Amino acid sequence: MNAVLLRQLKRMGLSLDKPPKHAKDWAMLLDRVSAYYEDSDRNRYLLERSLAISGQEMAEVLNRRQELTNQRIQRSESHYRNLFVNNPIALWEMDQTDVGHWVTSLRDLGVVDLEEYLDDHPDDLVIGILSMEIVDANDAALRLIGISSPEQLTEKWNEDTFRQEAERAAFRPLISAIWNGQTNATYEISTQMMNRPMAGIVNWSTPRNPDGTADLSKAVVGIVDITKVKEAERRLEEVIRSKDEFLASVSHELRTPLTTIYGSAESLIEQGAELDEELRSELVQFMADESREMANMVEDLLVAARAEIGKVNIVQEALDLGPMVSDVITAARMHEGHKEVEFNSVTSSAWVDPTRFKQIVRNLLTNAFRYGGDHIRIESISLGPTTFLLVSDNGTGVPEDRRDAIFEAYERAHKRSGVTASVGLGLAVSRQLARLMGGDLNYEYNDGWSTFRLEMPSVEGNVRTSMRDQDLGLRQVS
Repeated sequence: MNAVLLRQLKRMGLSLDKPPKHAKDWAMLLDRVSAYYEDSDRNRYLLERSLAISGQEMAEVLNRRQELTNQRIQRSESHYRNLFVNNPIALWEMDQTDVGHWVTSLRDLGVVDLEEYLDDHPDDLVIGILSMEIVDANDAALRLIGISSPEQLTEKWNEDTFRQEAERAAFRPLISAIWNGQTNATYEISTQMMNRPMAGIVNWSTPRNPDGTADLSKAVVGIVDITKVKEAERRLEEVIRSKDEFLASVSHELRTPLTTIYGSAESLIEQGAELDEELRSELVQFMADESREMANMVEDLLVAARAEIGKVNIVQEALDLGPMVSDVITAARMHEGHKEVEFNSVTSSAWVDPTRFKQIVRNLLTNAFRYGGDHIRIESISLGPTTFLLVSDNGTGVPEDRRDAIFEAYERAHKRSGVTASVGLGLAVSRQLARLMGGDLNYEYNDGWSTFRLEMPSVEGNVRTSMRDQDLGLRQVS
């Protein structure tokens, strides 16, 4: 018999051995039993209903939680994609799982020191590089290497691309980081990137697996192109070096005339009474020449300094160029030497500052005397509103790759043995002065003649016309 029923009978004082004697008692018993089972069925129904409602509510809660989780994941992925795609830094997504397998295989082969191994087997680095799978690249990365789509990058990701050591160098620190179990690394490179010289800073990172190891399937590589920064640093170093050379040259060029002046003055003081008139005059002339050389040098320095702050005073007037050129030639011959100078064809006039014009011609003649050929020619021509003075010599000329640089401050195109090194300001100052007078100064080399072309406003008009690309009719030498 049902154990629940037996317990119910027992509570009523009944048992199977002692059934009720009267029908009324049996009716009461059956009513109670029926009520018990009805209560039991109702309670079971309520329990099942409660469980069903709770299960439904729980399912709704779980579904909502999953929806929120998915939304967060989508927002996170969208945010990541926006950061990745629109980032101004060149970024690559890579699956480097196979690189991890490769370095593991090297360990299995007994490799202990990866750097030593790659030094001995440099071509094996390509195996590690080609094990990297490119998943995606942002626009900045494509621009950096000069392609239009990630597919093109995948096509170029082959052994031929990384044949040269310079093109493999960018990846060696990255593979070393994987070997060492790192999850990020930052290093500087100076290498070839898809046949393009580049200096950059590389950052490589991966997420971590639950066990703390690097998840190489989601690696991100970022490169900041610092090629222009490195070029600026190089130019700054050149400027610093040029200025150091400039200071040394100034010291030398000032010391040379000072030594002459001091020696001549000392001779006049100590032995003046014993020297004949001719020797005394010669010593005085030496002192005057060297003083003039120092004054010219200081004037160039002053003009260079004043030009940078816009303080050069220019007073122009209509003047004949011939007499001024003759004066400069006479002074230059006394100091620099006696090379042949032809200047009979200087018959033009121009709007110039006489002091600044002579300074320009002096610098050009000094350059020709020191570094030019044995024949120097000066000629002029007026074409419309522009007058041209051409200072030429039959020397070897300025190397083609230095023809722009010679007009920069502290630059020297020639370093000739036995010739005093120049300060490197003469041509830069001369061009500045020419432009301040509404003209220009340029250089060209034609038919064995090295020519500096000085342009000035002519007396006939105040509008300057550039003749850089026109034939002045003065290039043929008999």
